[in-house]
Amino acid sequence: MESDRIVLFNGNILTLDSQESRAEALAIGEGRILKVGKNQETESLSAEGWQSIDLQGKTVLPGFIDSHVHLLATALTATGLNLSETRSIREILEKLAEKATKTPPGEWILGFFITHLSDRGMPTRYDLDRITTTHPVRLFHRNGHLSSLNTKALEILKVPGDLDGLRGSQER
Repeated sequence: MESDRIVLFNGNILTLDSQESRAEALAIGEGRILKVGKNQETESLSAEGWQSIDLQGKTVLPGFIDSHVHLLATALTATGLNLSETRSIREILEKLAEKATKTPPGEWILGFFITHLSDRGMPTRYDLDRITTTHPVRLFHRNGHLSSLNTKALEILKVPGDLDGLRGSQER
């Protein structure tokens, strides 16, 4: 298909190879880079009906694909308390209690959960305080916009009690 065949020319094409080479032209066909080089090396393709785009000196970089990974969430899932299979606050608190027995006092416990809980929204600070008051605890919801913190974490982070958006602080 001709529309799948494109020649980019008059460009500043960075190859990012080990010699840090630059090229003027780039031929793309069938979903692949077919040629990288000087303008003269791709002129014949234009004559064959390939779509030609004059880059007018603009820069082309190799394809960077953003897989939209939330790096912090990925790291927490890999290194923190994995709560991805929990379905209730009771289950979260059981796993948190087990983690607290294996964690030195004062050390942070970070966890990540990905589901809506069956019994109610998010664990409150009082839920978390029933498990540990010697460890700061922060549990992240998968959306990255919600967290549950215990009293120790709130104190360390100096979160003001009247902070807009702070909820659940009165629930026991």
